[in-house]
Amino acid sequence: MSAPAYNADYFIRKFEAIPEDRWTTGVLHSASDRRCALGHCVDESSSFDGPVYAALLNLSWRACETSRLPTIISVNDGYSVRYQQPTPRARVLAWLRDAKEAGL
Repeated sequence: MSAPAYNADYFIRKFEAIPEDRWTTGVLHSASDRRCALGHCVDESSSFDGPVYAALLNLSWRACETSRLPTIISVNDGYSVRYQQPTPRARVLAWLRDAKEAGL
């Protein structure tokens, strides 16, 4: 079995499956067990060097460099003027759809 392709499609499917009430801003993981986009990619051992976490960071940097999209962190936390959807989940999904359109 081959490794999954960690592209925009992968993360769209992943994040669409996570309910709105499981998202937060400003921190990777809150005391109430809410997570930001990157926090949802940290593996069970709380490792920040897992493949899914690294893949989302890599996608974010590629999107900045090639498509002039803001970072996933600024989008999740609501700091991007371009992505002003009402929730972090909605903002991240909009960003990922733009990244997909850009071929990422």
